Amino acid sequence: MKNAIYRLLAKGFAPYKIVYSPINLFDAKQVIYAWSEREAIEWISCAFNSDFVLITNRYAMDKIIATRSRVGA
Repeated sequence: MKNAIYRLLAKGFAPYKIVYSPINLFDAKQVIYAWSEREAIEWISCAFNSDFVLITNRYAMDKIIATRSRVGA
């Protein structure tokens, strides 16, 4: 119950939105919300090099904080 309330509050009020799109077509795109910039940046370090990750600040008119796309060829 606590986790559900936390996720609901994060979805509505957390300032950072992380869009995670895996290169694998069978995996779904995920939208994750974070309370701190540090927490949001950790998602970039956890993602595979082939995945696309975009972090925006929802309260600064969707200002892009960080992005990472496919590395290498």
